[in-house]
Amino acid sequence: MTSYAILDALFLAGAAAVVLLLRRHSLLREHGPLGRHSSLRRRPQFQSYSARLWGPVLAGGLCLLVLTAIFDNVMIALGLFAYRAGSLSGMMLGRAPLEDFAYPVAAAVLLPVLWSWQRRSEIEAESKPEPDSREPT
Repeated sequence: MTSYAILDALFLAGAAAVVLLLRRHSLLREHGPLGRHSSLRRRPQFQSYSARLWGPVLAGGLCLLVLTAIFDNVMIALGLFAYRAGSLSGMMLGRAPLEDFAYPVAAAVLLPVLWSWQRRSEIEAESKPEPDSREPT
């Protein structure tokens, strides 16, 4: 039997792997395949995650955690769902098991990174020169 803690660990590991892969991909695109001192033409820059950009991400994550705590407790109290006792760690926040909070943590980190990566792709696509329509075909 798989416990919710193992499922959460796999989910968080997957989210962390995506973040690390996108970060690595972003660094390669920023600095070229030869590293930071590459003589290759640099692509258009976009805002990477700096300290000032993590503030809104942390605030959003805190909001997600608070909303998860409120609504999980309400839904469990109303009997909308229940957990098997043997598959929980036993640590609770009200009636909500601690395992329920892995998903908002992953979302708070993964979704802004995915959005930023997608936005970067859009910026790079917009900056590519269009083919000259006067050339003979």
